[in-house]
Order: sequence, then C-alpha cells, then structure tokens
Amino acid sequence: MPVNSFDNYYMSWRPQFDKSKKPYYLSLAVQLEEDIQSGLLLPGTKLPPQRELADFLDLNLSTVAKAFSVCEAKGLLIAKIGKGTFVQYGRGKTILLPQNHDEIQMGATIPEIKSYYYIKDIINSMLQEEKFEELFSYGKFWGRDWQCEAGAEFIKKAKVIIKPENILLANGGQNAIAAIMMALVQYGDKIGTDSFTYPGLKTCARMVGVQLVSIRDENGNITSESIANACINEKIKVIYLIADYNNPTTLSLSVAERKILVQSAEKYNLTIIEDAIYAFLRAEPLPAIASYDAKRTIYIASLSKVLAPGLRLAYIAVPDHLLKLVAEALYNLNVVVSPFMAELATRLLVSEQGQTIMKAHMMERRERNALVDKYFNEYCCAGDNDSLFRWLILPRAMSEAVFVAKAKERGVIIFPSEKFAIGLTVPANAVRLALTTQEDITEFENGLKILLEILEQG
Repeated sequence: MPVNSFDNYYMSWRPQFDKSKKPYYLSLAVQLEEDIQSGLLLPGTKLPPQRELADFLDLNLSTVAKAFSVCEAKGLLIAKIGKGTFVQYGRGKTILLPQNHDEIQMGATIPEIKSYYYIKDIINSMLQEEKFEELFSYGKFWGRDWQCEAGAEFIKKAKVIIKPENILLANGGQNAIAAIMMALVQYGDKIGTDSFTYPGLKTCARMVGVQLVSIRDENGNITSESIANACINEKIKVIYLIADYNNPTTLSLSVAERKILVQSAEKYNLTIIEDAIYAFLRAEPLPAIASYDAKRTIYIASLSKVLAPGLRLAYIAVPDHLLKLVAEALYNLNVVVSPFMAELATRLLVSEQGQTIMKAHMMERRERNALVDKYFNEYCCAGDNDSLFRWLILPRAMSEAVFVAKAKERGVIIFPSEKFAIGLTVPANAVRLALTTQEDITEFENGLKILLEILEQG
C-alpha cells in the first residue's frame, strides 16, 4: 500500500493500476494513453508530479518517469520546465483525407482535378519512346541529372540558388519531411515550429519520438526573443516552417521574420526546414528563407498542390554539409524514387501542359475564394485569392467543437483548429476550410451556405 494517504488529496489523474501486468512502466503508459484517447484526461490537463504519482501507486519514481517518456514520444504529453507535464492538444487522429463521398468535403487540401487530362499527353509520349522500359527499373536513387536540373531551375522562382547536385528527389513532401527528420534529429530531441502546423509533421514527430515546440511568442509573432527562448529553454536543434500560406492559418512570414530566422539560426546553430508546399501557388513566389541563407536551410518544393497530389515528387535543396545525411535517410526509406513518376512529374513541370494545369488550378482557387469572400464578408476569414484553404475565426458564442459537429450533421466536413495545435497551444476557436476538395463548385457553394446558416443561427 502507498506510504501516504491520498483519500482527501486532489490528483488530476488517479489510475487504477494493475500490477499483474509487466513491465510496470509500459502498463502505466498504456493506461495513460487510453485515458487520454477516451477523453478522461482532456487536453491541457496537468498531470500529478511524478514523485507524487509514484507514491500513490507504490511504484519506483523511475517507472513513472519511463511511462511518461513513452507517452511524450507518442505526442500525448508535453513537459514544460518548471511547470510540469501536461496532456497535449491535437492528440487525436491526424488522417485528413476525405472519407465519405456523400458529404460536402471541405477538409483535406486537394487541388481541383478537372485539368488532369492534360497529363495523358505526356504519359502517351513517354510510352512511345524507345527505352520506355527503363522507366520501370530502379534507376538512380537521387534522380537523373536533368530531373535535378529541372528542380534547381524551378525553385529559382523563389530566389533559391543551388547547384543541381545539391537537389535530392523524394516521394512527395511528406516523404521528404520524414527523411529529413530521420537525418537530423534523435529520439527525445525538440523541433521548433508554428503553434498551429501541418498534421503530417505531428505524425512524423511521434514516429521518431521528438517533441514539437512553438517558436511564436504570446502574441503569435516570431521574434528573436521567442526563438531564443525556444533555443535556451527547450534546446531545439531544428526549426520547421511553412513560410508561405501556413497550414492552417494561411499566414506568410514577412521578410523581416525570414531574416530574423536566418540570424537566429546562425546564432544558435539551427537548421531550418522550409516547406514550400504552398509557395508556388503565387504566380510570383516570395523570396524563400533559403534565399537568405542556403547554408542552414533545407528547402522542400513539392508538386502535389501545384500539379497533382498523385504525382508523388518533391525536390529537396540540401546544403553541402547535410547532403550525405539526408541522401542516406532517403535511400533507407525509399531505395529509389519511382523513375516513372520522377520523369513524368519533371516533364510536366517544364512543359506547356504543366503550365496549363497550374493556371487552371489558379483560376479555380480564385473563383472559389471569391465565393468565400462573398458569404463570409462579415466574418474574419484569413487567406487571399491564391489560398488553397481559408482560416475561419468563429464568434465567441460558437465553439469550434459545436460548429464542426453541426456542420457534419448537415453533411459538411471541415477541420477544427485542434487538429493543427501543438503542445499546450490552446485551440484558436477556428476552422480550416479547404476550397477545392469538393469537385463540384455548386456543391462547394452549398457547403458555404450551410456553414453561414449555422453561424447566423448561433
């Protein structure tokens, strides 16, 4: 029995621990995870101090500490120096793909598909070539020379100047992120990022056992002080950011913020992962972070949003001193990038057909953004006419959980801010609206009308 009595002592978590199941730390970790997933322990809940919990359960302190570490690695908990251990926000499922075709899908960010038939022309020409069978062999794992040259030329639009030999190919942006994280971080490390960020990053972080830390200050700004705090107090080694049209908030970093990041990276010896997934939605991309410092920045240019998500190809611009590490991680993950897919995607990128697809995507986005502006002109709905999604701030009287639930009841699927929150970031009472997931624009407009009705009804 525990030495001390806890009968009249407040504890935010009183697990009914079964000592018949060993090892004890794993059994405790499983129960903690179950209580979090069931909602018994809500996001933001401060757990009892480890020493008190160990005393309550009559366990060694090391057993409790190990159980907490397991759950931290899974992204369920976050430890704050001098404050304690808390249940993380955004700990739920991160699968963002459409699940039901009968619903109006405004969840996952997928470009419109009406222009994809242009791809047929290039595929047909590839299959008519004399050595087309080479496209189905292993090939070079880093890609052919001309594919790397095309990637280097493409990212010049964002003022990123790099040698083709420093371009690596990955099977899409998510694959690139996973490989880079495998190359740069170790179990228990911390990565700085936005308070609300891409759920795929959260998934990767859980897989490799690292913790995500916000580098924004209490006002939501990136400053030299906020980065210094993350470096000194949280010991971050890497920063991951979507500099253009952050997913989900649609925010783009100012030139001043980009320069602050570069200066801080030099001061604290940080590596920046710049995910340019949405940068090329603009006809004229903003100067990338990598354009100010290509020596400390790994730049990812994925084609999924500007061409087609099924074209799983991303170009990674890697500094010399990290090239071998990232290349080895990519090889261990993939062995090779599909030669067929790499060749198809690269030919599209430099072709008239590819440019036609990009223009068609842009026209569709702008048409749908105009509809969003029409229906939500009296509400705060962040984003502009090139956005692939919008960030709708809800009135105080309407919680995001209620809004999302009411929308689902009426057949409209949207994503709440909690899906994107990291650590102890409190959900923003906002939702992300994807613009082109729903193929039919009339149905998309109907979805907007339904959401507006829910808002007006309160």
